[in-house]
Amino acid sequence: MDATRTPLGLRLALGALDYPIPARANRLDFMLGALTLVSLVSLAVTGIVLTQFYNPTPLGAHESVRYVITNVPLTALLRDLHVWSASAALILVFAHLVAVFWRRGFRNPREGLWWSGVLLLALLFGLAFTGTVLRADQEAVEALAHAIAGAAFAGPLGAPFRPDFTVASPLITRLYGLHVSVLPLALVALLALHLWLIRHLGVSASGAAPAPFRTHLGPLAGFAFLLVAAVAAVALAWPRGCSPRAWRGTKSRSRSGPSSGSTRRRTCSA
Repeated sequence: MDATRTPLGLRLALGALDYPIPARANRLDFMLGALTLVSLVSLAVTGIVLTQFYNPTPLGAHESVRYVITNVPLTALLRDLHVWSASAALILVFAHLVAVFWRRGFRNPREGLWWSGVLLLALLFGLAFTGTVLRADQEAVEALAHAIAGAAFAGPLGAPFRPDFTVASPLITRLYGLHVSVLPLALVALLALHLWLIRHLGVSASGAAPAPFRTHLGPLAGFAFLLVAAVAAVALAWPRGCSPRAWRGTKSRSRSGPSSGSTRRRTCSA
């Protein structure tokens, strides 16, 4: 029996999934955007858990990360999934943009789709940067020092990213707010616009026989399962540690060793 004709299918409007798409869209290179969405869902789920353990204060940030890594193995695994899902999302969205550019999918009337995708990549870089800073280790403080220098160069536009912007809230707390609220909300809004444009402008795969969108879901589910399995395998094989606690005005002397995350033993220096 057709699932769209069942009582549940009628109430969930599953028939709306029967709109036509080009048959070519069932290839992997047309699924990179959807796989990016899978990575973003993984980021959201693991991130919600991690917020329950993170202390966004100058003195407590590094210690809370260290506590998770050394004392809460399951949450430490979720942290590894979060880190590697972020890497997967960046790689996939960049590959998606390259594929769209190669197919000339940025031409009229798809300019809005193209630029919303470019802005999504920029937001992901912003999330990656703020997530790196939240570790509050030596690598994070060095990255933050470059950002503060850039904020000073930007003048008034960079004022919110300077430590002296307000004495009421430390910079790391404000960056935490960006990471868990402002940037995700902007990402969801931009993603909703992107998906709405795809639904109304269609997939840029002209010259192919049409097929119902439902035929796209089976292959997509298979690739999504492989993506999640690959990210989980990498997270288990290469758990991420953290560098020593950040000290203002110092440089990390070595990028090697357990704190670089290059070994399979998860460590975190005090």
